[in-house]
Amino acid sequence: MVFSKFFRRASADATRPAPKSSQQSPSDLKSCSEQALESLLSEAPKSARPEIRQELLGRLLKGGSIPAAADDALLVRIVAFADDTEIAQAALNRITDEAARARLAREHSIARVRLLAAATLSGSELLHTVMQSAQGSDKAVYRLCKDRLHEQQQAEAEQQQQLQRLQQLQEQLAHLVGHPDSPDFAGRFQVLSQRWQDVPSFPEGFNPAPAEELLTQAAALEQSRRQAEAEQQAAAAAATERQTILQRLKAALGNADQASGTWSSLLEAEQQAWRSASGPHLPAAKEQQAFDQLLETATRVLQALRAHEALQSAADPTAEAVTPEDAATDQIPAADSAQQAREWLQQISWPEAAATPVWLQQLQSRAQVREVRTENEKPARLKEPGRDPELLQQLNTLSASMEAALDEGNAGEAGRCEKRLQKLLDQLSPQARHKVQGSVRLLSGRLHELRDWQGFAVTPKKEALCAEMEALSTSPAGDPESRADQIKTLQQAWKDLGYSGNDRDLWERFRAAADTAFEPCRVFYEEQAQQRAAMVSARENLIAELTGYESAMNWETADWKTVQATLDAAREAFRQAGPVDHKAHTRTQKAFRDICDRIYAHLKGEYDRNLNLKRTLVEKAAAATENDDVHAAADTIKQLQQEWKSIGMTPRAADQKLWSELRSHADAVFARLGEQRQARKQVLDETVAQGEALLKTATDALSNNPATASAQLDECAAGLAQLDLPKSAAQRLGAELSHLRQQQTDALNRKASEQNRASWQSLLSWLENPAVTDIPASGELPQGIGADWFAGDTAATLDAQEICIRMEILADQNSPENEQEARMAVQVKRLAEGLGRGISPEEERAQLIREWLALTPQEAVMCSRFCAALKQSLN
Repeated sequence: MVFSKFFRRASADATRPAPKSSQQSPSDLKSCSEQALESLLSEAPKSARPEIRQELLGRLLKGGSIPAAADDALLVRIVAFADDTEIAQAALNRITDEAARARLAREHSIARVRLLAAATLSGSELLHTVMQSAQGSDKAVYRLCKDRLHEQQQAEAEQQQQLQRLQQLQEQLAHLVGHPDSPDFAGRFQVLSQRWQDVPSFPEGFNPAPAEELLTQAAALEQSRRQAEAEQQAAAAAATERQTILQRLKAALGNADQASGTWSSLLEAEQQAWRSASGPHLPAAKEQQAFDQLLETATRVLQALRAHEALQSAADPTAEAVTPEDAATDQIPAADSAQQAREWLQQISWPEAAATPVWLQQLQSRAQVREVRTENEKPARLKEPGRDPELLQQLNTLSASMEAALDEGNAGEAGRCEKRLQKLLDQLSPQARHKVQGSVRLLSGRLHELRDWQGFAVTPKKEALCAEMEALSTSPAGDPESRADQIKTLQQAWKDLGYSGNDRDLWERFRAAADTAFEPCRVFYEEQAQQRAAMVSARENLIAELTGYESAMNWETADWKTVQATLDAAREAFRQAGPVDHKAHTRTQKAFRDICDRIYAHLKGEYDRNLNLKRTLVEKAAAATENDDVHAAADTIKQLQQEWKSIGMTPRAADQKLWSELRSHADAVFARLGEQRQARKQVLDETVAQGEALLKTATDALSNNPATASAQLDECAAGLAQLDLPKSAAQRLGAELSHLRQQQTDALNRKASEQNRASWQSLLSWLENPAVTDIPASGELPQGIGADWFAGDTAATLDAQEICIRMEILADQNSPENEQEARMAVQVKRLAEGLGRGISPEEERAQLIREWLALTPQEAVMCSRFCAALKQSLN
């Protein structure tokens, strides 16, 4: 402000009050403008300031109240001038600009208003700024801002902690949903659900929707897990019941000596129990197969029991049992008894898997007695002489095979040959049989001798194998597979020893020990079988899912990357679903390949379309290499590369091949572009060198003489304008040229400033000692000072005191204390004179010097005072 310096003085804050005569009357204040009042408010003594503020506030308020349409600027001024706390508070509440309220909290002269303004602040940065400003000067405002900042920091810290807890809770929910098979899923879900329910409110910036969605998913997973657990328990109970049924059937088949009616009821009850246990939970294939086998055996037992009861009712099959020893001593019963037993056995057809009852054992003993047949009792077909040559040829061949087996010591093969020879003998006519019967007896004798010898030789070895197998059966169960390998090794050793006629008991002993030894392995292999069955089921489920996926997919809008990822994931899952039995593997692998091929057929169509698009791009790139405009060709290549990225999936090998072709065309184009750019660069480098040479010439000229360097600078500018410079070089050289011009201007200004200081110094020297120093020549005077002013022919309009006071006001320098009233009067006078004139400080300084020169010579004190103020105004 123009008036801001008039009333400024170093002793403004002195404890001594201003003279009463310096205070303005109310009529004087009302005649001043708001601008003048604001200037007086900053310069007036403290005792006069309330009246000035009251006058300013009265002008701002309309009818004693804040205008309804007052903007922030007006409200800030009202607060600045208000001494009344209520008015200041009302105005503060309506200021929307928080920065303006912060300025009031820092700069208002009344402590209560500063505190009220600080209380309306909420921004942490503004509070911190006000706190720093109030530190050491306003304790109340400082404490208020510090407490507010501390509260905000605590609130922000609590909000941040709550946000971190909620984010952590959301991450835990996401991890929980991502691991539904975790054993502690239920417990963690319950805890996380309770934590979410305990959240009172959500902080700003947190979106609870994802967490709520995760909670919904987790609840669904928990429900599914409970249902699956219940189904597993039910399935386990059903499996246990089925195993119990199988054990009951096995036990029943081990003691099948019952009436057919009892056996039929037992069989029907077990079938009903199996259906109940298999209804909701289907048994495993091996389990169902075991039941079917046992059921088939039990059904055959029932049929055999019914046949036996029917035969008993038709005849009395209680013939006395005959042993083979009785037959050897020619104690042969009646022919019809043995024949009847064999016929009964054929009709009964007792299954081998069921235990043989006592009555069946007696019937089998009776059927084993060989009957003496006469030739007339032979079947008519065996007595046909016409078949003898054919049968004899077969017999001779078989006899040779048996003899070779005996020579090799192969008792097993020789025994099989003997049985076939006996059948051929039975089919020969009596005459033909009589001719060859002797040679067959010789071979049979050799077989008995071989068996006796082998039995004598291998019996100790078989006993050792039995002992070894029994030791293995009583040893602690170790690795099932290793144990099974040991059992197989012993069984193979037994097989290698061959068959001998007297090792039946040893074989039963060996087999019983092997069964006992294999029992720990049985559970392992059953588990392996169940695992293989589960793997087969997993493969079948995967095939079913892929089949549904292929049929349900809209292949016109398919996401091919997802399709490829699905196919890859399915192949990996199928590979991991193993091992399985060979037969199941062959079946499932074929089905899996079929569905994968169907899906890949859709994918291959997309591959083919994309490959065709990329081939087209390669062709366009090849055409671009023939373009003479290398820049256009480069732009084409870049566009083709962008189009390449937008094309969908393709097979990697074919894609790499096409990309290599496109890249080779691109390299050729960019190589041409590089050559052209290199040539262009060489030309530009030469042009830049020319520009730098011009700039160096101008720099040298400026260094030699700044006053005469303008021509060289202009010549440099013209030369740079004519050169075809690159944009960056043109900007750089232009900036350096501008810097040179600025250096020239600065040098000339410094020289002018030095000359001006010398002129003022010369004038000051004369003013301080006018009698001693010569009047400066006209060329040595400062600008604005006329040489005719020193003639003394102009009358002064001001006295020496007022001229000194005015110069001190202009220099912002204090006047003597005894002249404060005079200075106040001069200020008011200058205020009245200066309105509307717009005089500059330089013009005012020149006028004061002219007034001083028009005075008669003054005493040394006034001259020294005037020169000191003049010198201060020049700084």
